[in-house]
Amino acid sequence: MQEAKGEYLVTTLRGFDQYNSLTKKWAPRNSSIFLSNMNKVLIEENAMGPAHIFTDKKGRTWADMWLDGKKGQGPQVFCYDPAANLFTGYKQSIGMAAMGYHSINGLLEQQDGSIWLYGTNLFARFNESRQMFEDVRNETLKVNGIDLENIFQLYEDKDANIWIPSSNGLFMFNPGRQVFSNLPNKRNDIKPKEYKNSTDAILQSKSGIIYSSAWGGGIFAYDSNFNVVQNPIIPVAAHNDGISGWDMHERSNGEIWIGMQGGSIRVYLPGTKKMAEIKTTVFDNKTVRQVIEDSSGNMWMGTQYGRVIKCTRANWRDTGSFKVMLDVKGRVTKMMTDKKGFVWVCTDRYGLFKLNAGDGSIAEHYDEESPPGRRLLTAGANDIFQFNDSILLIASGDLNILNSRTNTITYAGVGFGPEHPNLTSILKDRLGYI
Repeated sequence: MQEAKGEYLVTTLRGFDQYNSLTKKWAPRNSSIFLSNMNKVLIEENAMGPAHIFTDKKGRTWADMWLDGKKGQGPQVFCYDPAANLFTGYKQSIGMAAMGYHSINGLLEQQDGSIWLYGTNLFARFNESRQMFEDVRNETLKVNGIDLENIFQLYEDKDANIWIPSSNGLFMFNPGRQVFSNLPNKRNDIKPKEYKNSTDAILQSKSGIIYSSAWGGGIFAYDSNFNVVQNPIIPVAAHNDGISGWDMHERSNGEIWIGMQGGSIRVYLPGTKKMAEIKTTVFDNKTVRQVIEDSSGNMWMGTQYGRVIKCTRANWRDTGSFKVMLDVKGRVTKMMTDKKGFVWVCTDRYGLFKLNAGDGSIAEHYDEESPPGRRLLTAGANDIFQFNDSILLIASGDLNILNSRTNTITYAGVGFGPEHPNLTSILKDRLGYI
């Protein structure tokens, strides 16, 4: 990020540095309160990031990161005001605005100087007078039925309207004129209620039941018309409280594997209607974000902290069958097996890996520093989709098109671009449209 003329803020795994292109020198890390404080936090809190760095119209520098230290885990936003020589963190007010689990996808400064923060279970505006982030969903959005779970991006048009692409759809932030509806999670409780827990995964089983897994809300079950039905996985409603399943996969034998918060796998056995939980050291107590099955019946899992784990022949009863195949520092965002049996792993900052399913060895790796013609637009990848035998579509900034026969990457130019690297998910509909 460019600050003053010739001065740039640079972030790496080592932290923050400031470079002057005119003098071609790096500033000492103790040369400013901003550099010294930000790097101190990164070290003390074992922080991941920082990201979404920008300087606002008042000259303040903003950044967010993920903390994993003595002050606990979770997202944090820091702001440095050079005029007041003040360094401030907003973790508390952000937590109050989210009112539960949340993660940050970005910040936006409007033309009028308003600062917005958005992400999973998070949509907040910075109150300058109170110096805190406040949940705008409590003001006008919820009144009109808009309940945003995951906001991918905010965009302000020339008329000062804010456009909101989210997991619930695309909205224009004008709640005084527009009314929206959605389907909150429900179950047959003694006292019926709507659950506001953000949905992490949806699975339609071979039996026709649609399962919805919500963070901290457990498993919900519906028929094809989204009427509530009996939940065979966790049948007692109260036993769902505090359960967070991040991904679900149904095997050909009917087993349903669920990747869990905190580093474990749960396996539902439909024949006995029982659940088994496997928590081994290979998960390192980190959330299992992805669960897939390869063509040979092996199960693969990806964690929040970058481990890819294989369970040979899906033999979950033998903990020795779980082996670490890949270990990177970023989080695993998506996994897929292709028609040729390779396992593909998307990470948030280390690009895309193509693994041999047999031994887990790396067959190919693509990132923003790969040679021309094989380069992703950004450091990470959010999703991958196999379009046909030779074409794979990758969400990395814009739409990246990988031809596996020529091993080359081209770009579709959807229009997101490197300035807004939030192309998040790819799907082909019944008519063949992407």
